[in-house]
Amino acid sequence: MIENFQDLYQVLLGTGAILFVLYFVFRRKIFSFYDPLFFYLITQAFSIKLGFLQINNSNYLLDFIGSQFFFCVAFISFSKNINSVGVIKDFNLGFKGNEYRFWSTFTFFGFIIVLLANFYLFSKQGIILLSDDPTSDKVLAFQGGSGVGAVRRINWGLSKLINLSVIFLYVKTKKNKYLIMLIVLALLTVSGGSKSSLILYVFIFAILGQFVSIKNLKAFKRINKLKLPIIGTGVFLALFILGYKSNGLDNALIKLGIRFLYYGDILFYYYDSASVSHFEYLGFVDFFTYEFNSIFGLMRFTPYLEPLSYQMVKFSFGLNETSELVTGPNLPYYVKGHIFFGNYGSYFYSFFIGMIIAIFRNKLFFAKKRSYTRYIILIFVNLNLFAFAQDSALTISIFFDTFVFSLIPAIFALMLTNKT
Repeated sequence: MIENFQDLYQVLLGTGAILFVLYFVFRRKIFSFYDPLFFYLITQAFSIKLGFLQINNSNYLLDFIGSQFFFCVAFISFSKNINSVGVIKDFNLGFKGNEYRFWSTFTFFGFIIVLLANFYLFSKQGIILLSDDPTSDKVLAFQGGSGVGAVRRINWGLSKLINLSVIFLYVKTKKNKYLIMLIVLALLTVSGGSKSSLILYVFIFAILGQFVSIKNLKAFKRINKLKLPIIGTGVFLALFILGYKSNGLDNALIKLGIRFLYYGDILFYYYDSASVSHFEYLGFVDFFTYEFNSIFGLMRFTPYLEPLSYQMVKFSFGLNETSELVTGPNLPYYVKGHIFFGNYGSYFYSFFIGMIIAIFRNKLFFAKKRSYTRYIILIFVNLNLFAFAQDSALTISIFFDTFVFSLIPAIFALMLTNKT
């Protein structure tokens, strides 16, 4: 699909046109180019372009575009305009009572858990970023048993929350201990081999910049200047992971273009007659079983199920249950809606997802009940909000795992906070 720079140019040209339309539609909802919403629009522009390239059946293409349309209508209808700087009016708001002490203690114990978990991962699998194939190893490293799967769950949930709380506490207190913790966490984040790992910090800085009480703080201004260098480092890191050191810059750039295009890689395994027919046995009731399987499975209400996207990969390649372990793409709302709710039901489901995302985004930027605890939780939710559109079941699992692994530091924090 992209084999040379001419192909890459054609894809980027088409994607740019789609992104222009999306930006025009969403422009009053975006507070800056660093907004997670804008990054999501970029990924969706690539996904829509891939849809036009990959989906040959006109009815399936119409369903795909229709789902995108209803998602956009819902989001635009329910989200408030925030195209301004300093939209979060937290005048005269400070930490209340023992709130700072709680978050300081919670952050310390959470940091220790993240640190020990990743040191354990290093001892078992080495540093993934420095492996021969970080792209594959970042998945395979967590398949070997011995508890390394728990490390992944810590890294995609608790680690993100601790990164957020460390940055929040640093800009509010200017204490160097939080800056040191942030540097360590950033190194751990990069070591995981994810091509987009550093974008987390750009999003956190961008959202914190919307707080009236934070945007003018010297400590915040100092780290906020790092957004562009972080993006540049992220691009370099992505090229490194995609094979620059072995295949040359040209090859790595083409692979980077392919990776963006493949944000919608589920389209390779669905929206053809054979695949759609194969998964027709799934219905409304099955939706809940798959959507909350991470929770139901842990509580033994249902057995753990193989993700549908993994099943799609196996079906597309004719693999059976005894084949080698495979991984699959994310399962975004437009495919999930079509599988569980049918042709027209997918439109209602897409509308529902757009509405939910808009409502939780409003809760952060236009909160009526204000406290820094509430804001930290809402920022964390918003950092994962558009991942909910990309794979809601995975996002629910991330929220659940964050809650589970946050219990220990939260209990210690409550005990020590109230010990006076």
